[in-house]
Amino acid sequence: MYNGFGGKKEPDETILEAAKRELKEESGIDAQLEHIGTLLFVVGTEAPAFDVHIFSASTYEGTPEETEEMRPQWFSYDDIPYADMWPDDIFWLPDLLAGKCFVGRADFAPPDATQGERSAGKMRRWWFGTLSGSSQ
Repeated sequence: MYNGFGGKKEPDETILEAAKRELKEESGIDAQLEHIGTLLFVVGTEAPAFDVHIFSASTYEGTPEETEEMRPQWFSYDDIPYADMWPDDIFWLPDLLAGKCFVGRADFAPPDATQGERSAGKMRRWWFGTLSGSSQ
């Protein structure tokens, strides 16, 4: 499934520092990142929630490269492969691309160990919204 760059914050990092480090580690590029959204993901009833911060960049430096964690690929706005992404992406990615700040929550069914990674992608309930103003 297609997914954005990202990962976990180290204890001595800010969220922005972690985002920049993960971008560099996973793609080989550097960028001025701007916080544009916050998402909360809940999987099942017993697992802790995932607090996800979304950043955007309009330019970057370096040459994108494949790493162990990521094979960077770019798509035009008209050809985004939502069917091959997490099901919540279609609700907030258009806002990110439009430069709108957003928040959201998606609750997913617990993964079915017999069905593999995609079984964790079934959303049970969700909400997403934009904040007044934009990131511009």
